[in-house]
Amino acid sequence: MKTLPHSLLFLALATSGGAFAQDPHAGQGKPQAKASAHDAHAGHAMPPAAKNDPHAGHAMPPKAASDTPREPVPALTPDDFTAAFPVMKPHAMEHAPAFNSLVVFDQLEAWDNAHGGGQAWGIDAWFGGDINRLWLRSEGHRSDNALGDWSVDALYGRAISRGGMRWPAFAMTTTGTQRT
Repeated sequence: MKTLPHSLLFLALATSGGAFAQDPHAGQGKPQAKASAHDAHAGHAMPPAAKNDPHAGHAMPPKAASDTPREPVPALTPDDFTAAFPVMKPHAMEHAPAFNSLVVFDQLEAWDNAHGGGQAWGIDAWFGGDINRLWLRSEGHRSDNALGDWSVDALYGRAISRGGMRWPAFAMTTTGTQRT
């Protein structure tokens, strides 16, 4: 039942869309100038020009040719298109470096208080490029000079191209402890 009001609203907007598309300012009146009750400059005459004014008696220079616009935008020529969109050679664009890396420390803590001290960590990283990449993940904690639960995971990936298709191949190893 909720779709009926939405459908009616959509229909109302769709049917009135043509009227709004014709003139974006349709239905708006022109701004009216505020009529002031008293004009502060009414009845005042301009003061006479000063005798030592260097510009007195000079006529204004004629308008410069650049002040008068020829046309809003000149028509585009084929040379303009060629300059804007040059033909690129295949693989001519610059690519990212072949080797990239990212290391993220999700958790890196150390504490020392009356009940003991310790450390905790959670690290994710990857190294490599588009073809070969190595992912590493480690997390764990250590307290009171004893290593607690910890793990290290390594995942190697390689992109293999066969018959126009790219397939990922992975190898993973993991090690660690989990005490209960």
